[in-house]
Order: sequence, then structure tokens, then C-alpha cells
Amino acid sequence: APAAPQAAPEPANAASEETLRTIIAELQAGELDYGRMTDDLAAAVREQEATVTPMVQGFGAVVSVSFAGSRDGIDLFNVIFAEAATQWMIALTPEGKVSALLFRPAEQ
Repeated sequence: APAAPQAAPEPANAASEETLRTIIAELQAGELDYGRMTDDLAAAVREQEATVTPMVQGFGAVVSVSFAGSRDGIDLFNVIFAEAATQWMIALTPEGKVSALLFRPAEQ
């Protein structure tokens, strides 16, 4: 049987981590820059901002961000906050716009 596809050892986009750190800082400040997102993602995030912003603010300060893998152009990062352990997925277009952004509690 063929082996299951493995996550790539390097980010699909070298700017993913810096962009993710910036977005998290903007969420925590309550000042998200929708101009860095694709129109579709900006619309989706706007709908969820009232819920997501206070949640991310409640996570506390970022302690660490570590690359966990890449698959299908989406980079996965483990982000540890003072009050929460999370996993974030981010994808960037060739022009550098954020086209996918998701987070969830870290897998235990």
C-alpha cells in the first residue's frame, strides 16, 4: 500500500509565520487589517470577528509559535499562549494575501 502523504518539513510560504504573528497581534489589539486577506476570507472573518477577537484576546500573550507542517499549500503552526495551546492554519496567495486562516485548540 502507498504510504500516507507526509506533511512537508518546510512552510509552503516563507512569510506564513510572520503573517500569522501579525494577525494574532492585530486580533489581540482588536484592529484586524482586512486588506491583507482575500475578499472571500475577509468576508468570512468579518462574520466571526465579534466571537473570535475576544476569544484570542483571552488566550493571553503569545509564548511560542512553531511550524508543525504543510499540506496542500496550507501551513500549520502550534501557537502557545499564556492561557491556551492552539493550532493555526494559514495559506497565502502568490501575491501574499491570506487566503485561509483557521485555528483550533491544540490536539492533546
